Amino acid sequence: MAELLKCAHAHFIAVSGEIFLEKANLRHYPVAAYQVEYSPFTLDIEDPEIGLLTTARELGVKIIAYSPLGRGLLTGQYTISAESSLGECHGAVLGKAAIHKSYNAENFPNILKIAAGLKEIGPKYNAAAGQVALAWLLAQGNDVVPVPGTKKMKYLEENLGAGDLTLSPDDIEAVRGIAKHADAARTLLGWRTCCLRIHLRGFLALFACWL
Repeated sequence: MAELLKCAHAHFIAVSGEIFLEKANLRHYPVAAYQVEYSPFTLDIEDPEIGLLTTARELGVKIIAYSPLGRGLLTGQYTISAESSLGECHGAVLGKAAIHKSYNAENFPNILKIAAGLKEIGPKYNAAAGQVALAWLLAQGNDVVPVPGTKKMKYLEENLGAGDLTLSPDDIEAVRGIAKHADAARTLLGWRTCCLRIHLRGFLALFACWL
C-alpha cells in the first residue's frame, strides 16, 4: 500500500475488517475509508464501549456500510408468519453469514420484526422497507455510505431510489426504536475492536502531526 501511494498509483487507502484497519494504523498509513457491516440490524459500530464510529469520525475516516439490508433480510420480502419464506431466507444467507452468530434461525424472527417495522414506515414515503433502511443509513451522516448489492435491475433501481428519500427526524428515531425493540442485534465485531479503539486514538495524534 505504501508503494502504491508513493508512486501515485493510489491516492487513498480503504480497508475492511478491524485487523486490517489496525495494521494500517500501526504502519501509519492514512486510511480514507473503513468498510464495516452497518444497518438497522447491525449497530455494533455505534456501541460507545467499542467507539469505532466515534473514532472514525475523529480521524475523518468514511464508513462504507456493507450489507446495509442485512443480506436481504430487511427488504420486507420475507415474513415472520410464512415458514416457507423463513426457510428460504435462512438458506439464502446461511452460507455467507455462517461466521456471524446473529444470522441464525433463532434470531430470524427478531430480524424480521425490524423488516416489518421498516415496511410500516414505507407507505408515507411511497417506499419499500429496503429503501427506508438505506435512507436511514444515509441520514446518519455524509460520512456513511451504504453499498447494497443486488443481481436484479428491479432492486438496483429500488436501491438507487433510496437516495431521494429524506426521512423525518421522528422516523429516523422510529427506525432506531424498532431496531432496539426487536432485540435482534448481537455483537459481530468482536473483542478485538475494543482494542482497536485504543490503537486508533493513538493514531489520531500521529495523523494530526502528519497533517
